[in-house]
Amino acid sequence: MTGYIRFFLAFLVLISHLGIRFKGMNEGVFAVVIFYILAGHVVTKLFLEKIKSNDIIKRLKIFYIERFLRIFPRYVSIFF
Repeated sequence: MTGYIRFFLAFLVLISHLGIRFKGMNEGVFAVVIFYILAGHVVTKLFLEKIKSNDIIKRLKIFYIERFLRIFPRYVSIFF
């Protein structure tokens, strides 16, 4: 279901870039806000699953290391 929502939101951003407006409103702004909400929901869900363990500090470190290793290589590949 989330895939369909993300596709629809990406379509709204595309329409926005083409300059098409609906009742004078920019649909792309709405779509980007919803993208951020969905991303926050996903990260929060992952975070809460990781800290269910007894050793919360260790699990938090693992969570942030995993997030770093997932995101950082993409930025390195773009800049170099």
